[in-house]
Amino acid sequence: MLRNLIARLGRRTIFLPLGGMGVIFLLSSIPGGRHELLGYEFQLAPDLGNILHLPAYAALATLWMIALGSRGVPARRAALLACVYATLFGAADEVHQSFVPLRCMDARDVLANLLGALAAALVWPWTRSLFFEPGRTAERGITTRQEE
Repeated sequence: MLRNLIARLGRRTIFLPLGGMGVIFLLSSIPGGRHELLGYEFQLAPDLGNILHLPAYAALATLWMIALGSRGVPARRAALLACVYATLFGAADEVHQSFVPLRCMDARDVLANLLGALAAALVWPWTRSLFFEPGRTAERGITTRQEE
């Protein structure tokens, strides 16, 4: 099912990581402190917020690998580029957070972003087949020698 969706999207898969970055940017724009949702007041514990960087940036890196793979980029290069793009975006978003009330820039968050992206890249050889036909590029449907 995912393979068919990715194949139909083709080069438009570039909107997947861009959308993911938009969601992360919106979430990081929420001021710190207490919030009310549906009549309940809550405050996100700082440690939980730090831990959430790992899956968020693993997902972002995966979206980048899908978008790059759909453009014919070999799997290893896509994984490397995805880590770079996700980490650079994470660093830029930390700068953005320094302008949000009751939020701050934290190098540990950038490290967590990198670790999440690396985790996604490390499992990409096994998860890639969920999104692409093994041994084929999504763009042209041809077998390549560079794929794992």
